[in-house]
Amino acid sequence: MSILELPPLNQTDMKTYKVLIIVYLPFSFMFSHAQEKKDSLLSIYNKVDAVDSVKFQASRELYKMTFLTNLGESEEYARELLRIANKTKNYEHLAIANEYLAGFYHQSQQNDSAKFYYQEVLDLRKQKNDILAIARAEDNIALLEYKKGNYKYADSILSKSIEAYKSLNDSVDVAYNYDMLSRVYEHQGFYRRALQSSLNSYQIYNALQHEGGKTDALVQLAIVENSLGNFEQGIKYNIEALEILEKNNNNYFSAVANINLSENYLDLRKLENAEHFAQIGLTLSTEMQAPEMQADALNILAKINLEQKNLNQALEYAKKALQIYEKIEISSGILESLNMLGNIHNKLEDENSALQYLNKAIALGENKKANSFLAETYYHRALAYKKSGNLTEAFNDYKNFHELKEKFLNNTKSKQIEEMRAIFDTEKKEQQIAQQETEISLLEEKEKVSRLQKMALGGGMGLSALALGFGFYGFRQKTKRNRLEKEKVDAELAFKKSELDFKKKELTTQALQLAKKNETLENLKQKAHELKTSEVHNGYQQLISAINFDLQDDNNWENFARYFEEVHKDFNSNVAKKYPEVTPNELRLMALLKMNLSSKEIANILNISIPGIKKARQRLRKKMQLSSTDSLENAVLSI
Repeated sequence: MSILELPPLNQTDMKTYKVLIIVYLPFSFMFSHAQEKKDSLLSIYNKVDAVDSVKFQASRELYKMTFLTNLGESEEYARELLRIANKTKNYEHLAIANEYLAGFYHQSQQNDSAKFYYQEVLDLRKQKNDILAIARAEDNIALLEYKKGNYKYADSILSKSIEAYKSLNDSVDVAYNYDMLSRVYEHQGFYRRALQSSLNSYQIYNALQHEGGKTDALVQLAIVENSLGNFEQGIKYNIEALEILEKNNNNYFSAVANINLSENYLDLRKLENAEHFAQIGLTLSTEMQAPEMQADALNILAKINLEQKNLNQALEYAKKALQIYEKIEISSGILESLNMLGNIHNKLEDENSALQYLNKAIALGENKKANSFLAETYYHRALAYKKSGNLTEAFNDYKNFHELKEKFLNNTKSKQIEEMRAIFDTEKKEQQIAQQETEISLLEEKEKVSRLQKMALGGGMGLSALALGFGFYGFRQKTKRNRLEKEKVDAELAFKKSELDFKKKELTTQALQLAKKNETLENLKQKAHELKTSEVHNGYQQLISAINFDLQDDNNWENFARYFEEVHKDFNSNVAKKYPEVTPNELRLMALLKMNLSSKEIANILNISIPGIKKARQRLRKKMQLSSTDSLENAVLSI
């Protein structure tokens, strides 16, 4: 597959190793088989005059035994299955053989070939109009589309299949699709929906005492918790999964769990633990001939050694990871490795080598519109340009870094709002279903009352019993209607509260972003002044002018002001009414005090010195007529 066919990347791809379940669920968790059984099967497989049906079953068992332990060997058995099936024209055998061969190609990253054989399976299943088999075949194609980044397609197919499986009371496949939906949501940044889907999967598998599925769900729960920043919880899930996997000698998913654990501990800066699990993951993935996992383990080891300042060792690991990623054409891995190599060479004071790697990363990242990767790459290239004395390019790259970070934050915000709306819509639909069920219940109640009425009349109970029946019915109806209305209002309030909480977080992010941006630009400006006296560098004045322009740019402040007004409604108008003499700059200071920011953060945001902040506070106290014992912060917070 060409790199250009791979999906746009997001920051999630940089943080954690994503487990991709391939072929149908029975292969997601394989137990060890005794060597004697394998020898027995091989004797049948190698027998020239073996009956086709017997040899087919032997090949099938050998494929399942080797799929997660020796992928290259499993290909031979898959091809033998297809040869026998084509010879006998057995419908079920043809479907199985094509599915197993597709599984081999899927696992070995040959996705175009995998899709071809999965489509063959789907065409065969449609001939028999087998609802269950069709749903499973469509799921396999959906997984390939998910890997390409066609998340909406994957979501629609997997969700449709869940309904089909529910109609067939197929709990295992329902759980499996919830697990895959979690992966689809997680890749899009919809972490709350991903977490709920994973929990649905785990609960079903746990109720069924299905150890294999339970393990898959635990690994996915760990990934989602990591994406949410809950690394300790992610570690708990991964360790629970690893205990089951090691007990059953499942090397493939043991490698996955070890790599995930190393990522957890790296995020927590527990480097010894991170290195321990990464080395185990590397050993297992190498034995398994799983190149993507092997590269991921090398990539994590490079990060660990970079943190430990073992730069030469980090360089060696990063180069090995890049070679593997390039060979199997995994663009997310290529970008991350190029970026890391640029960063390492910067720290080695080898800016020329750093620029070579970073230029490649930016070319690929721009082609893929991989903004989360590009932001970090522009930052590292800005440092490389600065080391080489090219301050104009350094400043341009820093601006690109700043713009992409802001764009990424805006995209993240949009995804979070979209997710909240989707959750709200789902809850609304559930309420509608509940209301329909209530209406049915009311009709049944009405019918029951009607029967009671007839019985009462027949028995001579008269109008008293009839009135009592209708009164009871009316009371029940009103009570249920009020309860549904309350649930609707509660849901709307919960949605509004979630949106407000998000806006508060976004406001804090905007404020800290303003502070960091101005602090960095001031440092760069100071460096330019120093260069003016120490070196002859044409264009230094142009650089200072550009920095001054960016320091005075009100776009970022306008974004901040918009979020502030949404969170603290009427604050500006209340200040204007109560303190009409307050200037726009003093109003900005009051807004930042309202957020409990430090004097240093406020100074960076307003682009003035800390002594300047003290003077501004004194002027503001005077206009607000505060005594020496009154707290300025408390006065502002009370507005």
